[in-house]
Amino acid sequence: QSTENTQLLKDRIDSLQAKINDSYKPGFGEFMSGIQVHHAKLWFAGQNQNWELADFEINEIKESLDGIKKYCADMPETKTIGIIEQPLLDVSNAIQEKNIKEFKNNFTILTAT
Repeated sequence: QSTENTQLLKDRIDSLQAKINDSYKPGFGEFMSGIQVHHAKLWFAGQNQNWELADFEINEIKESLDGIKKYCADMPETKTIGIIEQPLLDVSNAIQEKNIKEFKNNFTILTAT
């Protein structure tokens, strides 16, 4: 009985693992496409000094980058993603300070990064 139960549990675990392995995971390109849209919206929000929307958009970018780190960790591009953290922080700070000049300067740096 014990051996039979153990085998049933093992089979169930194997079945669940197969489902996990076959489940949908967003690809690097999908994340980058989403970031592109939020990047454009971030610019227009900042340009119009809509700081609440700008804050939302930059956080959407950060969430997408977190998704890349989680789901695309094996991609070579993911290893260099840390270079964008400081420019994101600088844009975030400009948004919090509601400083249009700093926003524009730091957004340009973010875009070039």
